[in-house]
Amino acid sequence: MWLEIDESLVDLYPTATASQCAALEAIALSVFHGKNSLYAKKRTLEWICAQQLSQAAKSVCLRIKNRLSEYASLRDFIKIKIIVVSSDRELSFNDAGLWELPLSALENNPISTCTLLAENLSDADIYLIAAEHYRRHNKINGLITNLTPIGGGGNQIYPAFLRFVDRKETFCLSVTDTDKDYPSAESNDASKSCKALAGERRWIADHIDVPARELENILPVNIVEDAIFNDDGCVELHERFSKVKGGTENSPDALLYCDLKKGTKFLWAGDAHGNKDKARFWTDFLGSKNPPINGCGNGCNEKCECFMIESLGERIAEKFLEHCRKISGQKQYERMKTSANADQWLEVGKVVFDWGVAIPRSRT
Repeated sequence: MWLEIDESLVDLYPTATASQCAALEAIALSVFHGKNSLYAKKRTLEWICAQQLSQAAKSVCLRIKNRLSEYASLRDFIKIKIIVVSSDRELSFNDAGLWELPLSALENNPISTCTLLAENLSDADIYLIAAEHYRRHNKINGLITNLTPIGGGGNQIYPAFLRFVDRKETFCLSVTDTDKDYPSAESNDASKSCKALAGERRWIADHIDVPARELENILPVNIVEDAIFNDDGCVELHERFSKVKGGTENSPDALLYCDLKKGTKFLWAGDAHGNKDKARFWTDFLGSKNPPINGCGNGCNEKCECFMIESLGERIAEKFLEHCRKISGQKQYERMKTSANADQWLEVGKVVFDWGVAIPRSRT
C-alpha cells in the first residue's frame, strides 16, 4: 500500500510516545522489507528520524528524503492511498481513493502487509501478473507490487473476507468472478456480499468484480493462444481455440461474457429461459455475423445443445499461468497489449497494483 504520514503529526506529537514509535517503526520496516510504500514531506521525514526508532527504520526515511522528487512524481500514478493522521480522528474513506487511518490504529496493531483474496491461489497469482503488466504499460519504474495471496475457496470467499475485516490485522483486497452471462446481468451472491461488506468502510478493505463473466474471460487472449498452442498434447484444443478467437474477434463483449470453460450454447439466444435481456444480447451476437447465423445448422428441433462458442475446458487459467512462468515479463506484456481484452485485464491490474504498491526492498 501507499502510506503517507500526515504533516500535522509533527506538531501534535513533537516527541512520540513508545507506542507511537512502535507504529512508526512498523510502517518504516514494512517499507524496508519491500511490503509497502512510504511518502511524507521533508519536515515529516526528519521528525520520524528524530524519534526512538531503529537504524533500519531511519534509513528508510533517509532514502525517501533523498529521492523525494522521484516519489512525488510516482505518487500521481497511485489512486488508493492511506494517510496516517492523528489519533483523535476516525477511520474514513473518500471517493478520491484516500483512506485516513488514525495513528492509534497502528499503535494497537502494527500492520505491515496487504492481502489479495481471490477464489484460489492460482487466481491470485494471475492477478499479480495483471498488476505487473499495468506497471509496465504505464512505465512505472521504482515501484513493485507486493501482496500476500490467499485463496478464499470459491463460495467461501465472503466468510474469509469478513474475517479479514473483523480482525483488522491486514489491509485486504478481494476479487471475485461475477458469473454474468450478459452485460446487464446481476453479479453472483458472493460478489454482492463482498461488495456490500467493503462498502461499509469499517476497515481498509475493498472488493472488485472481474469486469466479465470469469477470470478466464479477461486473460489476454493472445497469451492464452500461445499457452494452448505450446501444448502439443491436444490438437483438438488448438482447433477449438481458433474457433473461439475467430468467432469473437469482432464481438469483444461476447468474449467477455461467454462460458469459455463449458461452452456457450445456442440455447442462450432463445427466450425459453425467460430472460429476454440475455436472449437479446446473444441473438444480437449471432446477427452480427457475416452472414448472420440463425441457428446451429444441425437441424435441432427442440432444446438445442450445440455450441455457438466452443469450450476451452477447465484448465485455461492453469495453462495461462504455466506459460507465463516460462517466459519473461516483457514477452508477456508485448503479447498482452495487442489482445482484444487488454483493457479489461489492465483495469484489474491497476486496482491490484494500487493496493500492492511497494518500494523495492532495501539492500542495506
